[in-house]
Amino acid sequence: MAHPVTWSKSAMFFPIRDTLPICLTQTLSPEKNANILLLDCGDARSILFTVYADLCDGNRPLDFTCCDREPAVLARNIILLTMIVDGVPEDVAWSTYFHFFLDKTSHDILVTQCQALLQSSVDMMSWKASKYGHFLRFCTEHSFVEIRRHWSLYSKSGDLSEAEHAARKLTFQYAMNAVNKSIPEAMLCTLRSAGPLFYSFAMAAVNTYPSFWTSGVADPAPSETTSRPYANPTFAYSLNGGIFHVGVDLNPIGSFFLASAVALEENGDLPTSATPESLFNCAKSQFSSWYFAFKTRLSLQSTSNLVIRFFVGESFAFCQALHICKERKTIETGIYAHAWGAPPIVLDADDYSSSSTGSSPLLFNVIETSHLVDLTGTLNVLLVTVPLLEKTPWSILYTTTAIGLDHDGPKTSRFARTACADIPTLSMLLGIAPSPSVWHFTTYSNTHEVATAKPSPPGRIHERIPWRFVSSFVPNTGPTSQEKESADFALLFDTEKLADLFFAVYLQMFDDEDVRRHATVIATRTPPTDQLLEEPTRFTRATFAAFLALVKGSVKVDWAETMEILVDFVCNDEILMTGINNFEDLMCQMYMRNLFTAETFTSEYLESVRTPRDRFGQWKDVPLIVCVMLRIPRHRMRRIEHMNPSEISAPRLQCNIIDGSKFCNCFWSVYFNFGKIYVSDTDGEPCVSIEEDPSGWTGDSDLIASFYVPTYLLLIQPTSTRVTLTYHLIGSTRVALSFTIFSTFLTDTALVHITHHRPSNVLEVGRLRDTPAYNTLPASQNITDIMPKLDSSNGRVTQLIVRKNIADPIAAQALAQGSRVSVTPLTDSSALATFEGYSYRFDYPFPIRVKYLRTRTDRKASQITIEAPIRSNASDLRQLSLNPFPVANDGEQINILNIHYIKLDILPSLSLPREEEKIDWILIHIGAAFSYAEKCNQIIHDEDVCRTLYNVKQNIRTMIISHAGLEPNKAWSNVSALTGPHDKYEIHTLFYVNSMKLDLASHTVVIDACVVPLLALDKRKRDLAKQVAAKHCVGLSFTGEDEKRTWNHLLPVLAERCRTWKHTDTCEYRTKGIPASIEGSDQSPLCICGRGKDLGEFGTRLEWSAFHGEATRVAISPLVVSLYLEDVRQFMSRGDEGTSKRVSRLHCFQCGGPGKPKLLVCSSCMKARYCSRECQKSHWKHHKKECADSQ
Repeated sequence: MAHPVTWSKSAMFFPIRDTLPICLTQTLSPEKNANILLLDCGDARSILFTVYADLCDGNRPLDFTCCDREPAVLARNIILLTMIVDGVPEDVAWSTYFHFFLDKTSHDILVTQCQALLQSSVDMMSWKASKYGHFLRFCTEHSFVEIRRHWSLYSKSGDLSEAEHAARKLTFQYAMNAVNKSIPEAMLCTLRSAGPLFYSFAMAAVNTYPSFWTSGVADPAPSETTSRPYANPTFAYSLNGGIFHVGVDLNPIGSFFLASAVALEENGDLPTSATPESLFNCAKSQFSSWYFAFKTRLSLQSTSNLVIRFFVGESFAFCQALHICKERKTIETGIYAHAWGAPPIVLDADDYSSSSTGSSPLLFNVIETSHLVDLTGTLNVLLVTVPLLEKTPWSILYTTTAIGLDHDGPKTSRFARTACADIPTLSMLLGIAPSPSVWHFTTYSNTHEVATAKPSPPGRIHERIPWRFVSSFVPNTGPTSQEKESADFALLFDTEKLADLFFAVYLQMFDDEDVRRHATVIATRTPPTDQLLEEPTRFTRATFAAFLALVKGSVKVDWAETMEILVDFVCNDEILMTGINNFEDLMCQMYMRNLFTAETFTSEYLESVRTPRDRFGQWKDVPLIVCVMLRIPRHRMRRIEHMNPSEISAPRLQCNIIDGSKFCNCFWSVYFNFGKIYVSDTDGEPCVSIEEDPSGWTGDSDLIASFYVPTYLLLIQPTSTRVTLTYHLIGSTRVALSFTIFSTFLTDTALVHITHHRPSNVLEVGRLRDTPAYNTLPASQNITDIMPKLDSSNGRVTQLIVRKNIADPIAAQALAQGSRVSVTPLTDSSALATFEGYSYRFDYPFPIRVKYLRTRTDRKASQITIEAPIRSNASDLRQLSLNPFPVANDGEQINILNIHYIKLDILPSLSLPREEEKIDWILIHIGAAFSYAEKCNQIIHDEDVCRTLYNVKQNIRTMIISHAGLEPNKAWSNVSALTGPHDKYEIHTLFYVNSMKLDLASHTVVIDACVVPLLALDKRKRDLAKQVAAKHCVGLSFTGEDEKRTWNHLLPVLAERCRTWKHTDTCEYRTKGIPASIEGSDQSPLCICGRGKDLGEFGTRLEWSAFHGEATRVAISPLVVSLYLEDVRQFMSRGDEGTSKRVSRLHCFQCGGPGKPKLLVCSSCMKARYCSRECQKSHWKHHKKECADSQ
């Protein structure tokens, strides 16, 4: 197991997640098929929203693969989806999916739907032949059985008596009352759903939470509770059995995009606040739109166009199984679906076998991982998902994490802790990088979360981070020129340097064992539950072995020697307190992945330590590792079973091989099940089988733990060695940090069994040892060797060296004769070396600081070497990206990379202009798009700093506030223009704004506009455009040469992101590249394919009719700073005028709280506000300079 096994009985049931849905195809061009993997998938909202918001309007094949540990989640999702197909009224579908209590009609329809599903699913074959089987598929037989079992449980609700219904309802109400009494932080989660408009409906939104947990229905004015006498059975069953154990985050209304409820009314007016009724109607309206979009999609398209697949089990196990299936062409993977009683994963033959006609994807271009990073750590998630991500520039992996506001410094530091390495180093090792580390902005805004997060206890910001493969696309070049000279990299390391790097990752991975950390706790007398347990162990030694296996395929090094050095480092480590206790687990895991074989893992060594009293007396073949099975009598489990789940959280379980004070070896990769063990003898060797108890926790069978150990450990002291099961608490104020549940001697043959492998899973170890490593270097010679230089103090990569051999004899001769080599940066991660008409491209696996390249020429050896420092921090605006808006162009399809696609016609429009007090939230929103450095003007007055991106962001800001009517001393206008660079009144680009819309899923505004590049027109049209513009244009934005060039890069991207048309075979992008023109003053950067098409309101305006054929529709949204790169406290401390104007009314500058009862104002600057004098004193060290600057 790559993460510790936790006590599963106390797990909460999360039928509806507290995160908002996203359009999962928003990074794919309309022509691309979507293969989407949803790990820890949760409810079906993102699937429904994707179908509704997909730019392709139903023509794109969509294939979703959904994985969740909780079968009840998937069972509920299928019920909803089949209700839509079967035409169940949307009100009933809403009630059965979101409400705790149902009226008779809804309850009866739910029971009938479950019965229909049961009739269609007698077995897998009958399901595949049913009307649902063509679009709803099961990945394994086990998934099918588990989901069907829940439908059966739900259907039995129709057989309950009135008294039984009443009793069940009482159990629901008892649990709901307990939640309401606690007033959890989840009440504030609803604010996230309104994005930048959160302050307009704070009270109404927060009140929907206790209302729901009191009434059990989302309707803010529910009918009498007696009219809903039935507890919804889909909330009654989960892995915890038939009890109500729903997570406290659930709030149906907060599960939708509520910004439109605040911004829009039926008559188009803009209210300044919302009501619970308007919020409910908003959520219900969105559900209805998604509901009918899904129904329409299935009714119009062929059976192969939309497929949704389901897997019950742990996400990591499923990813491993898919990888083994892909690499070994087998459906029998040997991987357990989860650690508690699940069988090994055998994928469905019709969909996954190499000989089948099925087309189940094994590689994906979109992977969504929900909150797995918080639960298991960044590195764990990357290790299992990167091998499944299709290696294309447009493929994307999403991770989401919740980060506390009390964190000091940029959040990259905390992010790096769970990644176990600094991000550039990890990115180069794994081949994938977080987008904020590559580009300077995002078009997804979560800056509102800074204000909505609860300040005490520390609030948490949801940060969604996209990861991509680093690519180098040269702008304004054709598809052929965009192809990399080498598509493959190999990292060339010195053995000791690489071992140093691995050891640094090892120490970071297990820093909770760091003796220095514990010493600090003791020295400061900090309670261990406050500090040591704040971030529980997310990793096991199996994680580290998996990391080594993944990296092995991408490095050129003497691997055996590297491992020898690394193991020596681990053996002699004095930093990790329990490092030596986990050493044998590490050696076992490295052997199982074919990474390293210790001296003790040889048959000769085993023979040398065997004794007549060991457990292997009659074995013909003693393997190097064996499976130990420990049977724990059920009565020994009662102590922990009877503990309050809220006190023990989720204890981590481990098994140990110990011998008093002589040795204690811990093993974390443990598999559990309940049942009886049967032992037989085959030629002197034990053969073990298990009769599993399906009742699990609710039964009374013994618990069986199985784990692999090095065989020699059982030979050292066989008579005094003990086998134990231990649990460790993540957080508790009453119970000891660890506790031995059960212990017995190795010689106890009734309770300890030793076998070659786990029962019924002969393939497990062999599959791990023989499965090829991901990213294995190809045999081709066309590989670029990258030589990283490491910082000796911390093992981080600081520079990258690429050396090219000049193979052409004539070129080599010219080089030897002294030809001058010129190096020109091409992109953020590539450079071009030229001499005497020859050119050689140097590609790097991570962005570099292109201004600081060092070139060395070895004329005798015919080699050119370029040494490049990496750009470790994308928030450093001193070096703007050479291609800030990259576009992938392979000659067949075009795909934008760092601005998401958007379907303009489904977005709600704002009715503008309006009174300033009703739309001043726009000023706050636009102000939050700028970084702390930009707000403080740190980059504006430095002549050595490239400030182009900042100026482009200001251009967009001007356009937005002009159309909103918020430009001081200027009238409202729906026409904006870019002027310059030689004459600030010379218009070169004209924008007609159709409307300002809300991009609900991205929490931003977006300008729906049509753009006309005037300089590409003839003089008559240019003069006519200037005349028309003179009557309407208010928003003028001056652009220098750099800004104009950057806008030429940006305009094609803004057109691509919302296009509803197709590129022709003669498109300029195919022949000239993207943009079609950069420098030419008389050419448009846009292709002609979109001119005059789908122009919106602009296409109906007669006064602009002469330009309809020259205009292209674009979607313009703010370029937002990523909070991933910001110090949140700095970010909160300073904003633009609009931001401080509103936020100062809401929060104390220090703690973020409200006034007591009013906020106090700093008497010097009259800007900073505090809830108390204590907060003012605490904040003074931050505010002192700002206060002085304002004088």
